[in-house]
Amino acid sequence: MLTDIRDLLPGSPLEADVCIVGSGPAGLPIATELEAAGISTLLVESGGVEADDLSESLAAGETTGEPFCPLTITRAKRFGGTANYWDTRWDPATLGFRGAPLDPIDFERKEWLPESGWPFGLDALSGYYRRAHEFSGMGPFEYDPAPWSDGNGARPLVFPDESVETRIWHFGAQRTFLEDRRDALARSRHVRVLLHAPVIGLEADPAGVKVTGVRIRVAEGREHVVRARVVVLAAGGLENARLLLLSDGVRRGGVGNRHDLVGRYFMEHQLVRGGTLVPFDRSLFDRLSLYDERHVRGTPVMGKLRLSEAVMRREGLLNLAVALFPRHRWSHRFRWESLDAFRELVHAARSRTLPEGVATRAILAARGIDFITARLTRKLSGDRLFRYWQDGPSLLTAGWSSLPDKPSRFARIELVAHTEQAPHAENRVTLARSLDALGCRQVSLHWEWREQDVDSVRRSLALLGRGLESAGIGRLRPAEECDGRPPLIHAGLHHHIGTTRMHPDPRRGVVDADCRVHDAPNLFIAGSSVFPTGGYINPTLTIIALSIRIADAVRAELGRAGAMVRPAVVERAGERAGDGVGT
Repeated sequence: MLTDIRDLLPGSPLEADVCIVGSGPAGLPIATELEAAGISTLLVESGGVEADDLSESLAAGETTGEPFCPLTITRAKRFGGTANYWDTRWDPATLGFRGAPLDPIDFERKEWLPESGWPFGLDALSGYYRRAHEFSGMGPFEYDPAPWSDGNGARPLVFPDESVETRIWHFGAQRTFLEDRRDALARSRHVRVLLHAPVIGLEADPAGVKVTGVRIRVAEGREHVVRARVVVLAAGGLENARLLLLSDGVRRGGVGNRHDLVGRYFMEHQLVRGGTLVPFDRSLFDRLSLYDERHVRGTPVMGKLRLSEAVMRREGLLNLAVALFPRHRWSHRFRWESLDAFRELVHAARSRTLPEGVATRAILAARGIDFITARLTRKLSGDRLFRYWQDGPSLLTAGWSSLPDKPSRFARIELVAHTEQAPHAENRVTLARSLDALGCRQVSLHWEWREQDVDSVRRSLALLGRGLESAGIGRLRPAEECDGRPPLIHAGLHHHIGTTRMHPDPRRGVVDADCRVHDAPNLFIAGSSVFPTGGYINPTLTIIALSIRIADAVRAELGRAGAMVRPAVVERAGERAGDGVGT
């Protein structure tokens, strides 16, 4: 059942066995599992189904350290959370997030990586990964490349020394999270979704060891408090930490922050230019289909390359994988910004107006005159001439393996690296002095791409280059460094990791192996904020797996505590008590 909290009367009782804060990829699996178990649940979401200015403004905050993308474009304050920002290049019914389990090495404690090591290994999550696959509608749980190979050029590259390996990405559909799960919860008998209900903090008992309420403040300044036996924060890597820090009414520093760990060890996944691979034989382009984003027996998949775990252990490296994108020989001359400037000048000439910045536009057009000429010639010739002067594949395009004449069309391959970042205590979330529209302190993020991260990327790419050359595939030309570093495409991929890290020792982690806050046994935290390390892989599949695992722990907790309670009936404005949206 979906309810807009603004329609409720002031003081309306809000009670359930479980309160989940956040309706994104971390909160939805828990709500779905608890619905199946018949457990009364309130799922609290700060926004509505569609974006609105007030709700989205609550995602704002400040960043310090190195340049980082604005926080408002990394967080979505509406139903589905960051699933609203997933790419849907072909079809939102089948594509959304890239997914794969973390690698076994990602769970290990590594001598060269301080603060690494999960409380459990991959085996502890294997069954949950399969359930996460099913939840996301991702097709067969198979990440070895062999089942996704065929006789049409989709085969893994061969590395005789086994230093480099091929692995598979699957894709989780955006529609599954934004439509299918929402529709299911709208029909739910046990889960009520409260929309436009931004949480401003948690209430705790006088000892500060038990969460007693979840405070919600609506735009008009009116507040509600949710009473629940178990609370789950599933609001994202920045917001989970912020809500704990804001909840300082009983204990200075906030809930779960006895050892000043809340907000620390923030990590992201960087997107890095990995260089250009020039193949020894252009027939290679006919043998790379496995590394394109394509549908195989109805399942969207994509291959990528990574160093073997043996190499990573031997060299003391962070994890990294590269995607392969063929490029035309003249793609470095594709100047779309010059073509845009030329079009603006032509439009201005036809309309007899003088555009703002005409000199700047003229200079920009002149710099790309060869590209402009090629595009015009192509158009005038009916696409017969300069037919390959068009954008090559990228992270936002797919299907290049089905193009004809690939050895003539392409000359080189751009490598784009997805990288792991080391946990560092000073990369952290704190509270800013600035206030949001509800009068709460905004989030402040300090982020730096540190020397260990940079050195590992540089050495990993060099080793990949040696592996590609020794296998007879091609020669890797490193990308030109920027300020002594491999060039960043994006400082972060909206993967907020590590601010409420998991560790069995409360002096080294905020939550235990069950994702339960050490200092508050009825409070769980879901999402990538609990990851001790993040690997290079998009965290969504692991988030879902851990959320299903949390749901199992919550069920067990409530079973031990005795019979469950039904949520209290809440009233809509203008309706008499007892009517409305009670289950």
